[in-house]
Amino acid sequence: MPGSFTTQWRIPPTLGIYTTDQNNELGIPVPAIGLSGAQTGNLTLNYFAPLTTTYTYDVTAFVKTQITNNAANASDQGLILSIPSPANETDFRRLVIADQTYPVNQRVLLNVYYISLFPHQ
Repeated sequence: MPGSFTTQWRIPPTLGIYTTDQNNELGIPVPAIGLSGAQTGNLTLNYFAPLTTTYTYDVTAFVKTQITNNAANASDQGLILSIPSPANETDFRRLVIADQTYPVNQRVLLNVYYISLFPHQ
């Protein structure tokens, strides 16, 4: 959110992305294709234009799994952002993220780019 971070009130340099359920319980880290370990966000920081500050993640594996998931609880699965341990307990940096009540240009955005190829007969 604009005005929620400055050079004094800094945002976390890393922010993990995890699976979650309908209770917002922290699940397993979302893997990136071709990488091992947890993703911690690719931070692009801009103090002059705060709305252009971004953390980017590769959620390809998660989205692909959800598209093909026909289990009864498939709609209960989601993504959650969290400061990785031990920084979540030892570092006083925080992130303020706007919810759906804020103007569109201040909300969290998930852009999904895909190509669909159908076999020709």
